[in-house]
Amino acid sequence: MLGGWPHGEVRHLSVDEGGELVRWQVEQLRLFVTELIGHREARGATQATLAELTGLRRNTISELEAGRSYPDWSTIARIGYALDADVRFVPRRSVRRELPPAR
Repeated sequence: MLGGWPHGEVRHLSVDEGGELVRWQVEQLRLFVTELIGHREARGATQATLAELTGLRRNTISELEAGRSYPDWSTIARIGYALDADVRFVPRRSVRRELPPAR
């Protein structure tokens, strides 16, 4: 279970159990990890240095980079700030149903 989410506890789902949504989440985590490692290395920072800059444990950075843990928004924001990187929500083209127009 993940804590701290605004609507209570969130249970981890396996790819088989969660279907399309979980596969999308895993892909987003992979993209985040790839960007995280790239930005960290480009800055010449080690995992220990990033941990010091963010106030996170080095083990937390290691687990994130290995894809074994899921970052919450606070962790993402800390890492973005420490690496002087923008953290953005970027809409993408989708084959999914369009949302209704805003009123």
